[in-house]
Amino acid sequence: MKVNVVNALAQTPQAWRNGGGRTRELLALPQRPDGSDWQVRVSLAEIEHDGEFSQFPNVQRWFAVVQGQGVTLRWSQTQVQVLAGAAPLHFAGQNAPDCRLIQGATQDLNLMVRGSHAACGEMTVVDAAKPWLTTLPEPVCLRGLYTRTPGVWRCGTEQRSLQAHDFLWIAQADQSAWEFDSAGPAWWLAAAPAQEPG
Repeated sequence: MKVNVVNALAQTPQAWRNGGGRTRELLALPQRPDGSDWQVRVSLAEIEHDGEFSQFPNVQRWFAVVQGQGVTLRWSQTQVQVLAGAAPLHFAGQNAPDCRLIQGATQDLNLMVRGSHAACGEMTVVDAAKPWLTTLPEPVCLRGLYTRTPGVWRCGTEQRSLQAHDFLWIAQADQSAWEFDSAGPAWWLAAAPAQEPG
């Protein structure tokens, strides 16, 4: 089991074409030099101005506010507030919402998984009192942890001390229980891209 750790703030931010923010890519699987044809993508976005999200057809998205006052996401028939530390929001990538900042810029964690069904991915807030077992069916191509504050990750005899804004991930992970001890918020992530028919 190879444990990988990437610090989000050490990654070079890429400015959005619409000028509304920046994205720091943490992982794209499979890993290719040009970053193309990913099946799973994890990133930290810095939203600085109101605007529309980009569309990603045939992609499932999970979105969580890491820092800041939060955002209001609006579709034609509904709107949802997503606040810092709240449960991540799931939506289909082709249904790109309009995003309004509640009060100032935010940092936001994004998980994107290619596939037409929500069952291909998972993002949940860490509960330090409960070990995490992903609900996704095997094979799970990715399990990960994003933390906003320092803490200690454990899986069986494996252990890692993590810093603020570290992203720990394991490819082709098993279903072992994970634990994370920290005083601040953190998020579990998992992905199992479905093979689409045809």
